[in-house]
Amino acid sequence: MSWTENHNRSTTFASQAQVFKWQGETEAAKAHYALAAEAETQALHALDQDKSRTLGITAVSATALWFKAEEFSKAKQVAYHWLASEKLPPFAVVQLEEILREILLSESAVAV
Repeated sequence: MSWTENHNRSTTFASQAQVFKWQGETEAAKAHYALAAEAETQALHALDQDKSRTLGITAVSATALWFKAEEFSKAKQVAYHWLASEKLPPFAVVQLEEILREILLSESAVAV
């Protein structure tokens, strides 16, 4: 599938996840965020690596969706991979670092 097809699937799953979240159906919301994250991760891999801005936006999106799904290790894996690639624009680096800080705080809260 192309970036567009995967990204559109991700958007659909994320919208469904938000509805479940509003309805208080936490587990269904997390499951749909995970589906959205998987589709966005696939979109990321289908993307032309020369499209720096789209690459940055998609990497941030995939990481944030894994975070919302409470799949912290997958969120960190995506973030660290793309941060190490040095292919991201500065805004994406900043946003991924912010999400990583949120993940660490969330993991600390769960551990307590």
